[in-house]
Amino acid sequence: MYYATHKLHLPCREPLKMYVVEVRAGVVVSSFPFDGERQSMVWVDEIFASHNSCAHKLSDIKNEAAQEVQPLYAYSVSEQGIANPLLVPLK
Repeated sequence: MYYATHKLHLPCREPLKMYVVEVRAGVVVSSFPFDGERQSMVWVDEIFASHNSCAHKLSDIKNEAAQEVQPLYAYSVSEQGIANPLLVPLK
């Protein structure tokens, strides 16, 4: 599933603007600059990529150290700071 976002937050990096994140089984498999709509693409305002596979709130994700070996998991975050994993298409 492809998720397009206005802001992509990766561990220990400045946010990237207008990016696409490809997620399979909850794991980020690729990310790249937005270059046009794709079939089955969902728009999410902000995406937070984290090495934490069970984050529950934004504070579980922010200020995370970069780790090259571990997979990244994608989350959208509600206004209340609740982390929502991007495992299935958003409704």
